[in-house]
Amino acid sequence: LSLVTPLQAAELKLASFFGDHMVLQRERAVCVWGEGEPNTPIKVSVATQEASATVGPDGRWQVRLEPLPAGGPYRLTVSSGNRSIALANVLFGDVWLCSGQSNMQMPVKQCAAAEQEATLAEHPNLRLCSVAKNANAKLQSSADIKWRTCTPESARECSAIGYFFACELLKDRKLADLPIGVIDSSFGGTTCEGWIPQTALSNFSSNELHDSMFGIKPAALYNAMVAPLGHSSLKGVLWYQGESNSAHPGTYPQLFSTLAAEWRKQFGDLELPFFVVQLPEYVRLWEGYYWPWEREAQAQAVLAVPHSALVLAINTTDGFDLHPKQKLEVGRRIALRVRHDVY
Repeated sequence: LSLVTPLQAAELKLASFFGDHMVLQRERAVCVWGEGEPNTPIKVSVATQEASATVGPDGRWQVRLEPLPAGGPYRLTVSSGNRSIALANVLFGDVWLCSGQSNMQMPVKQCAAAEQEATLAEHPNLRLCSVAKNANAKLQSSADIKWRTCTPESARECSAIGYFFACELLKDRKLADLPIGVIDSSFGGTTCEGWIPQTALSNFSSNELHDSMFGIKPAALYNAMVAPLGHSSLKGVLWYQGESNSAHPGTYPQLFSTLAAEWRKQFGDLELPFFVVQLPEYVRLWEGYYWPWEREAQAQAVLAVPHSALVLAINTTDGFDLHPKQKLEVGRRIALRVRHDVY
């Protein structure tokens, strides 16, 4: 007796970017996407919005929801035939992408104890999202992405820059009730070119591009940690990176300009604001790497890119630590600039 197992229908899936407790960008069209059985209808609903599509022959689907104001929590549901997915506790608010290298990566738990004591608290409307550190030679459609409600425990694992920035925004009475999502997609020791799509790097000669630490090639971080964010809508980007490019500062303005243009294209906003943290002091000699030249390159880069701003980190540290434990003041300065430019 032989058993014949019928082919399984394709599983209904949401993209890895979506999860319980997430924040979707308010007042913008929202793209929702995933996978399913080819040529079957899909329906997505949240709050007052509902949209339909048909799964393509390749098994992928995408819908666009009309803009919604800040609010929630809501259930986001996706259904196809007798299959359905439901996400709980979804908010609409402002979503900030935080990216860069180790000083963006540094979590709250590694910061000065006084800064942790002053800030760690429950913030039900603040949601913290982490993108797992990874690199890949090929474009990826998914990543290990987790959304969490902000508690002292979840905040300790979050990018300190991102968390302190959000806490400062929430101190503003006009923003105190606004849901905020902080996406931490950062990786220590990485160069700017690691975060740029391969197709855009063709404008550079091979001797202008450099690997990140751990042998990570140009474009590999973009492939694994930015591409999976798809066409999600954002309020803005916080960028703290430059240490690994300080041996070759001359190419930095063009690299950053390319990164900003490519990310704006991906996220569907040609005026997406970028807030660039200029490197703080570092007075120790690190042969071949020169922070003052990189600070100048960062300033030139911001001048060359519309809708970007420089946030100074000078005088936030004593200058003897490559990874300063003082991050609260940097977060406060970013928030001040964002309040001025965005809010």
